[in-house]
Order: sequence, then structure tokens, then C-alpha cells
Amino acid sequence: MNIPEKYLRHIWKNLYLNLASLRTVDAKPLQILSVGTLNRNEGADFRDAKILIDGEERVGSVEIHGKTSDWKRHRHESNPHYANVILHVVFEHDAHLPDAPPVLELSKHLNGDLHKIIAQCIRDESALVHRTALHCAPLLSKVDDAMKFKWVETLSKERFLRKVQQLNSLSENSDEQVYRGLCRALGYSQNVAPMEKLAALLPFERLKIFSGLSFAERRQKLEAIFFSLSGLMPETPDEPYCDQLRSDFAQTEFASLPKLAASEWVFFRLRPANFPTLRLAALSEILSKNLERGFIAPAKEIVEMSLPAKRALALLESLFIADASGYWQRHYRFGAPAKTLVKSLVGKTRAAEIVLNALLPVLYGDYTKRNDALRQNEVLELYAAYPKGLTSDLSNSVMDELLGDAYQAKSAMIEQGLIELRKSYCERFRCLECAIGKAIFAGGQSIS
Repeated sequence: MNIPEKYLRHIWKNLYLNLASLRTVDAKPLQILSVGTLNRNEGADFRDAKILIDGEERVGSVEIHGKTSDWKRHRHESNPHYANVILHVVFEHDAHLPDAPPVLELSKHLNGDLHKIIAQCIRDESALVHRTALHCAPLLSKVDDAMKFKWVETLSKERFLRKVQQLNSLSENSDEQVYRGLCRALGYSQNVAPMEKLAALLPFERLKIFSGLSFAERRQKLEAIFFSLSGLMPETPDEPYCDQLRSDFAQTEFASLPKLAASEWVFFRLRPANFPTLRLAALSEILSKNLERGFIAPAKEIVEMSLPAKRALALLESLFIADASGYWQRHYRFGAPAKTLVKSLVGKTRAAEIVLNALLPVLYGDYTKRNDALRQNEVLELYAAYPKGLTSDLSNSVMDELLGDAYQAKSAMIEQGLIELRKSYCERFRCLECAIGKAIFAGGQSIS
């Protein structure tokens, strides 16, 4: 029976199996401690799973296939993204593959009639596709709209202050905090982890040794360091640009540092404009602009000039705007010329996100250390005045369910509050800590 893999994933995720008698195809007892989390990027279907095979604990990834032979057919044995697979879960075991992960054959261990289980998997998939942004969506009409708005505003400040604490915990140096937040933002969701590793490997203060060079020289040195240590620059092609980067890197004090593995970076399902190669080029450009003075000194000057909010925010964003130049005007990846000219590495939208999520929280924290309540309030006023600049499908769906399609999130602050509601409360089922949840459980009465 040819069963789509998406339904096989539900069998694994929901454990529609006789758990007490599970065995691998080579007859070793199998115990599932955690099915892991679904992976929507390149690599195995589930990450961070935990199992016991013949009493031995294993932690890693789980790959799902219709047949065992699909492992070889998909060439997983030579793909580094599958090197951490601890279990190959298949519906039908049809081939013995040497040096492949242990195999669990689902068809031998189902806890009910196959057709009934598949029917349930179809319902599971439908619920997954049509799930609401908020668990309490059907009951939200009972709650006062004014109270919903007030709670979202509260959550926006809660989210902001948590970012202040998170960035402050990384370093005592405010420029280092902005730098780490910048790297995280340029990683997007898919490449945050390797970007954070690179930032930890290359602290802002160490990179300041290049501040005495010209802008072009700084950028070239930084590109050499970031691309070399990222593991993304291949030994070939032998292009003049790559040859120059290798030569420059070899002459720096960073040449002996350990490199990241190229397999840590995700390109899968990313638009070319979001490839990590362009993000590292953008990081080099932004740092080249800000190495001499750092981020905080010019940002404070802007905040303390008493400018209209719109003008102040535009100037803060300009610290992080990055135009493409040289090799990265014509490439998205090494050795692969782009079909069209690349004009921008970081535009206004991404720069706005960096200001919101990194620069303003660090500024607020810096003024807090100096007991400057006046400037703290000015930073919060800039945060509240930020126009909606992000294109977040998540915040749009939360707003639609919370208040209906007649309302729109017109400020970035409200947008941040909507994201906080979903990620920090709804996804964690913190209903009794949520003002909206309390109102629903209290019979729909508004609470302060």
C-alpha cells in the first residue's frame, strides 16, 4: 500500500503503535522517549528525538520513508544533513542497507486497523493545515475588544523588556550586544544558530582592530574572515575574489580559529536574497560602516537630538542599510552567477527589524544602567511610534482571529504584542496567565 509520507509522519508523531513490543527490523527492543520536533527545513523529518535501542540511549534525528530503499534512492547516505539520523522509520522494509541507521517497520507495529489509522492521519493533517492561530479563537467574540487591545499593548512591552534582558545577558558591552542581535537578525529563523556561533567566535571588540583601515579594506578583511570561518567558501572555484579572500584570511590573527561546517547552514527553501552568503556579505558591509564608532554612540546622538520620531527612526535604520557591491552584486552563492543584478543586501524592512529587536532594547538597557529615566522613556516612545514595517503572516492571522478583519495592526509595537501572544502564551498553553484566557474562563467578563 502506497501511503503518503505526510500520513506516516502522523503515525510516528502521534505514536499510533504498539509501544510495549516495538523492535527494529534486526529484532532489537526499541523504546521511544521522545518523537522529536517536526523539521520544516532541509534534513531529516524530525529533530531532537530520543530513543532506546537495546537499552542504549540515542539522541538525534528521525527520517520517515515509505520504503527502506528510499534512503539510498534519495542519496541520504552522502548528505551531511542526515548524518545525525538515529532511526529510519519506514512503512515497508524492502532492503538491507549496510552502514545505514536502524530501521523501524511501521506496518508490523500499528496499534489498530490500518484503514482506521490512515483515516485518523487524514484528520490529523486537516487539523494541522486548518489550525487556528489562537487556541481560544471560537470564544474570542465573548471578550471585550478594548481589553484585548490593552493586553496586546502590555505584551508588546513585555516582549521588549525580555529582549533587553536577553541582550544584556550576552555581554556588558552595549556595542557587542547590538552586534550579537544584528547577527541573529541576519540569520533569519533558519540560520540563527550558525550566525550566533560565528558572532561568539568573532567578538565585536576583536574585529575593531580593522577600524583604522579604509572602508573598502575593512569590508574585504571582514568578508575574508566571515566567509572563511563560516565554512561556506569552497576550495574551488579558483576565482580572483576567492583567491584574495583566502590570502587575506591567512594573514589575520583569526586564521587558526576553528571553522564551522558548511552543513550547518541552510539554503533549502530560502529565496536567493535570503541565502546566508548574502547575509554574511551584509554583515561585513554593516560592520565596515560602524566599526570606528560602534553602534551605540551614533544611536544615542540620534535619540538625544529631539528629532521627530519618523526622522529619528529613519536615521537609526540607516546604520543597518547595506547595499550590494563587487562580487555580491553578481552572485548569490560562490561560483554561481546571478541572473539579475543584486542591488540590496539589507533594505529598510530588515533594518527596521534590527532596530526594533536589537538596537532599541540595547539602548534602553544602556540608559537603564545610567539611571537615565528620561532617555528610557524616549526609547519606549520610539518603539511605540514605529510604524508597521514587518510583513508577518503570523501577526496578521492573530489579529484577524483576535479582532476580526476590520482591524489592522498599524504599528510595529502592536505587531510585536500579537507575536508575543501567540509564541509566549498560546503556543505554551499559558491560558490562565493570559488576560484574554482569564476573561474567557471568567465567563467573558473584561478584567483589568
